[in-house]
Amino acid sequence: MKISKTIAPLALAVALLSGSAGVFAYEDLTTWNTSLGTNGSASVASNFATLTGTALLDKSFNLAAGYKFEFDWLFVAGDELPYNDWATVFVGNNLSTTLSDVATVGDFGVSGWKHFVTTLANSVNGQIAFSVNNLLDDDPLYASSLSVTNVLLSSPNVPVPVPEPGMLLVTATGLGLLAFIRRRKQISAV
Repeated sequence: MKISKTIAPLALAVALLSGSAGVFAYEDLTTWNTSLGTNGSASVASNFATLTGTALLDKSFNLAAGYKFEFDWLFVAGDELPYNDWATVFVGNNLSTTLSDVATVGDFGVSGWKHFVTTLANSVNGQIAFSVNNLLDDDPLYASSLSVTNVLLSSPNVPVPVPEPGMLLVTATGLGLLAFIRRRKQISAV
């Protein structure tokens, strides 16, 4: 009886753990390069970066087509029109997109946090970059900023976990053992 009390929880644990979850990791932005222009500054942590003035955050990649690229971003306009500061993302030969600018958010406006996601149509053998650009003035009091976080590159070739035949056998055995113990308790209770 003591053995069945030990085996039952063990069998249940094996049955529950027989699957596996997908694994991903956010980009460590401290491994990226920064380039600063006029009144440019960059504050970079492992999963968060803020670029101000005229600044660039970039890294070289060699990625196959089909990768998913995503991140969260926030643009803060530190200026007014006609000084149309802007923020962009550049992904190799796949895209160059203006995320926001002063004209979009308004004078001294804020975009609010946005999520960007795309699947790369072409391979990337080059740079992925975020930039903010301070247009027509050099006054640091009027410098706009771009913040990025949760930068993620997901491979299209990561297979969905499929239980192996051995794990299916262990799972079936564990569930069978649980059924046997339950049935035995029902018979002994009668």
